[in-house]
Amino acid sequence: MLVRPLWEDLRQCSTPLLLIVGEKDGKFKRIAQEMCYEIGHGTSNGDDSRKEIYEIVEVPNCGHAAHLENPLPIIRALRRFLTGLENSSTPNERAVPFHGS
Repeated sequence: MLVRPLWEDLRQCSTPLLLIVGEKDGKFKRIAQEMCYEIGHGTSNGDDSRKEIYEIVEVPNCGHAAHLENPLPIIRALRRFLTGLENSSTPNERAVPFHGS
């Protein structure tokens, strides 16, 4: 079964995203930058001005397993990001609860 790439869908994204990468994880740092490029060339906030809805956090001194190698910066970034969503007044910027299957 072939899975359709979702890169094109990033241009329609209006939900805030937090991308977390390890400082030494070159592959996923590149992918995160490419994702932000796609988002930045698609979504507008209704008045034709671009709006950054993403944040990249680079966790120092770690590679691909940043959550295991250096968890405190990740916890801080998540807390700051989620607090920002809670305080947002725009519905598109609010967190949507995830209910796993």
